[in-house]
Amino acid sequence: MPIHRPSIADSLPQVCASADTNVATWPGMAAYQDTTSANAVTKTGTVGRPLPYNPRTDDVTTVALLLSSFATLWLVVHSWGFIARTAASFFYDMRPRRVIPVDGADLEETGDARFLHAHTAFLVSLAYLCHALNTQPQAFIGTRPYGLLFIGIGLTIAWYIVRMLLYKFINNVFFEKWQHTLWVQARTQCTLLISLVLLPILLIEIYFIPPSIIYTGALFFIIGVSRFGLFMKAYNIFFSYRGGLIHLLLYFCTLEIAPLVVLWRLMVFSD
Repeated sequence: MPIHRPSIADSLPQVCASADTNVATWPGMAAYQDTTSANAVTKTGTVGRPLPYNPRTDDVTTVALLLSSFATLWLVVHSWGFIARTAASFFYDMRPRRVIPVDGADLEETGDARFLHAHTAFLVSLAYLCHALNTQPQAFIGTRPYGLLFIGIGLTIAWYIVRMLLYKFINNVFFEKWQHTLWVQARTQCTLLISLVLLPILLIEIYFIPPSIIYTGALFFIIGVSRFGLFMKAYNIFFSYRGGLIHLLLYFCTLEIAPLVVLWRLMVFSD
């Protein structure tokens, strides 16, 4: 027997009756549901929930990333002299080559890097925010987590300050001035590298939405590579003598790994 298909005229009363419930049923089509409002109604008649926060549709995030792109270009141009002077010396020990004097008299300091650390703190906090959105999207339904972003920025800046003070105190007590200066240069190089790499990864994560496992893997890979680079530099600068590996592990785990774990736990706690 032929199947009776209602015409548009027959379906108009049904459409008008469902208009106040935000559900429009059309002939031969699935029900349309308004999921953008707080009073959204599902097909079963129960009240729905608004969509989770999406930084891709947030104008504030877009403007912040645009300004961050210009800040990254400015950092590269402004720090080009420092990059050219120290990039070649990152992968080898300079003492056997007699490039660095023992007293450190003619060694240039790295200068003021406060803007670099503030910019990197913003990128690190935004990277953690994207990680939290991937792992706990239900926690950001109907809200814009600007508070978490600012808390992350504050925690990261405080982490930079505390780590700098600890390094300065221990290096000035146990090591020579030129060793401390080389170590500051190495840490500044790693911070600049993280700033340069995190920005394109964040742009891909926010605007192209790759699988969350790829983003999380890339994030931890960057952290691991930067810590391994600092580990090798610490060995070349401070502990290249025989038996220095044990001292290196104590030094690096106390001043680099442990503070990083504490920073991660504080961010998770503030989520």
